[in-house]
Amino acid sequence: MTSTHEVMLPLYEGKMIHHYDHRALEFTEGDGTRELTDADREDWAREPLPRYWVRHEVVKDRLHTVGRDCLFTGFRDVTNATNERTVIAALFPVVAVGNTLPLILRPTQRLWLAALLSSLVFDYLARQKIAGTHLNFLYLKQLAILPPATFNQQCPWGEGTLGEWVSRRVLALSCTSRSMIPLAREVTGEDRIYRWDTEAREQLRAELDAAMFYLFGIEEDDADYIMETFPIVKRQDEEAHGSYRTKERILALLTALKAAARTQQPYRGPLEPEDLIVEDTP
Repeated sequence: MTSTHEVMLPLYEGKMIHHYDHRALEFTEGDGTRELTDADREDWAREPLPRYWVRHEVVKDRLHTVGRDCLFTGFRDVTNATNERTVIAALFPVVAVGNTLPLILRPTQRLWLAALLSSLVFDYLARQKIAGTHLNFLYLKQLAILPPATFNQQCPWGEGTLGEWVSRRVLALSCTSRSMIPLAREVTGEDRIYRWDTEAREQLRAELDAAMFYLFGIEEDDADYIMETFPIVKRQDEEAHGSYRTKERILALLTALKAAARTQQPYRGPLEPEDLIVEDTP
C-alpha cells in the first residue's frame, strides 16, 4: 500500500512539452488529452495533469541527478520532417519521464542549448537528416550545433556576453510557473516567475530565432528560403494574421541585429525580458 506521506511525481510524456513550454498539454479522464490555453498558462500555479504518477524514490533510483539538478532538458522522440516543427525541446522540472521524452542530462549550459534546439535554423537542419518518425540520439548527435565557447564571447549587438543575452530570453520564456522558480534562482539568485504574455513571447522567440540565424551565418535571403520550408507555420500565421508574420518578424530582426553589430549600437527591442517578471512572485 502506498504511504500517505509518499511523494509522487508526474510522469511526463513527450506530447506534454513544446518550445519553451512545459505546460503544453495535459491528460483528462479516460486517457483523453487537452491543450492548455493561454488563460490556463497565465495562472503561474497551474501545472499539467499527467496520465500517471510515479513514486519519487523510483525516479531518484533511476536518475542520479535528482537532488542536484533543479530541472531537466528533454525533447520529443516522436516526430516527422513534415510536421509543423520537427525538433521540440524544453526545460521542465524534475519529474518522471517516459521513453517518448529522452533527457539530455546535465548539459554544459542548458539555457543556451534550449535556444539552439528550439530554433528554426536547427529545425531545418534536422529535417534534412530525419527519415522516420523518431528523433533519437543517433540523429541528434549528427546535427550541427554551436559550441559553448560561442556564447562566452561579447554579444555582437548588445552589452555583456552572447550567453547572457540568450539566457535572459530563455529564462523569461521558460520560467512561467511556480515549478520553474528553482531555475530562475539558479541563474539570477532570485525567486522569479515571468508572466505568460503571448505577444511578448512571440517577440522574444523571434529575437532568439534571428540570433541563431545570425550565429549560423545565414543571410536574409537564405533565412527567407528556410522559413518557407515550414508550410504549416506559414498557413497558421496567414489564417491568424493574414500574412506570414513569424517570417516577417524574424527577417526584420535579423536585419536589425546585423545593423546593430555593424554599427556597435546595442539592439533595443520593444520590451526587455525583465519586463515580464511577476512582481508578487510567491
